[in-house]
Amino acid sequence: DSSHHLFTSPLASLKFYKAPDANIYSGSRSDEEYGTRLCHIVECLNVTEASDFNSISQNSSDQKKSLAFVGFCSDEGVKRNHGRPGAREGPEAIRLAIKGLPLHNDKLLLYDCGDIAIDTELEQGHEELAQITRELAKHVDLVFVLGGGHEVAYGHFLGQWRPEIDSSRAPPGVFNFDAHFDLRKMDRASSGTPFLQMHELCNEHNQKLNYQVMGIQSASNTRTLFETAHRYNVKYLETEEIMNSNTVADHFIKPFIQKNEQIYVTICLDVFNGGCAPGVSAVNAFGLQPNHVIHVLRQLIQSGKVRHIDIAEMNPKYDVQSLTARLAAMLVFVTMEELSKQ
Repeated sequence: DSSHHLFTSPLASLKFYKAPDANIYSGSRSDEEYGTRLCHIVECLNVTEASDFNSISQNSSDQKKSLAFVGFCSDEGVKRNHGRPGAREGPEAIRLAIKGLPLHNDKLLLYDCGDIAIDTELEQGHEELAQITRELAKHVDLVFVLGGGHEVAYGHFLGQWRPEIDSSRAPPGVFNFDAHFDLRKMDRASSGTPFLQMHELCNEHNQKLNYQVMGIQSASNTRTLFETAHRYNVKYLETEEIMNSNTVADHFIKPFIQKNEQIYVTICLDVFNGGCAPGVSAVNAFGLQPNHVIHVLRQLIQSGKVRHIDIAEMNPKYDVQSLTARLAAMLVFVTMEELSKQ
């Protein structure tokens, strides 16, 4: 029963939790007479406290769709993968870019549920991200995680499927917008390993993971990675194929939507051309344009099967005029727009 009143939050024991900073959203409240913006309606909640946690389940309404943001402040995985650090500051940069987004209807409840913020403790960070996203998904329609390096994906996946809890159902289909497969074999987790970790976890428990990637660059993945992708039957679409055809992406996603009951969407900002997204660890000289991704993202959300989305690799240290953060905000905007239509 979602209206059940809890005296302690199920998230009370989180060690790496950072409550949301309401000040990020202040300062722009004076223009409300010109129309509602995200900063006017987002509710900042410290989900480790019972009163705040309870308000999510008590607010749930049939008329409105609810979306919870969680930040994952981590670039430890990027460092382990020998990339350029800075994505730890990504969640704040995205929040600053989304706070002024206009809302064109009253159909959404928006929550900022704070951050899981780690230094080197990536494995614990994965556990806590799994815990917070799993609990929030019980009470909101969509959990949206702001990263953070692409190591965010493994923790977020565990929040949706882990064998000791979810063995009776299939794992969600994983749809990754990315220039890289991120199927590296390493001694420990990094931003290059999350999808191999998912495959290995599923295989250990006789489950098959449906993993599809759109935006792959042959120049950015070694032959070994392509071989790993083939071994795990990963379906992928290369950037060049997408640029040369208007319909190839539609054909790529239709069967994926049909065969998966639940879909987890993860967007690595390095899938975009560097002119649109300079603020990433591995800048992309031949990436997708925003319309390629937005067109597919809309269709995925319209399926009604997406309950979890994240944006990875936002690195403000290398951003130019907040372009990358604004692009991330555009992806949030499209998500809110499609969610409010459902």
